[in-house]
Amino acid sequence: MLSLSKLYFYALPEQQIIYLSAGEALMASYTGTASNVYYVLNTICLLLFSYSILKSSQFKKSVGLWGLASGFFMIIPSSAGLIGMVFSLLSLIPWMVFIALLMINFKKLATLNLPV
Repeated sequence: MLSLSKLYFYALPEQQIIYLSAGEALMASYTGTASNVYYVLNTICLLLFSYSILKSSQFKKSVGLWGLASGFFMIIPSSAGLIGMVFSLLSLIPWMVFIALLMINFKKLATLNLPV
C-alpha cells in the first residue's frame, strides 16, 4: 500500500486512476484474518492469565482485576472500525497498570527464598 501511494503521488493525473484502482483492489481483498486471530488469541490468553492471577494466593487481587479490565477492552479487535480503535487504546491504560503491578509482585517473589 505504501509503494502504491508513492507511485500515485508521482504519477501524472491521468495515470493516478490506475494506482487508485490497485489500492482499492488491495483493500477489497484484505480481510485482516491473521491480525484478528492474533488479537483474539492474545485476549483469551490475557483473560486466562489474569483469572489465574486473581485465584492465586501469591498475588494481590488488584493485579488480576487490572488484567481482566485490560482483557475486557481487548475483546473488540482494533480492526473493527472506530469502536475497535477506541477499545484497543482504552485497553492500554489498565494494561500498563497490570504490567507495573506484575513487575512489583515478581520482584517481591524473586527476593523470597522459596525451597525448590
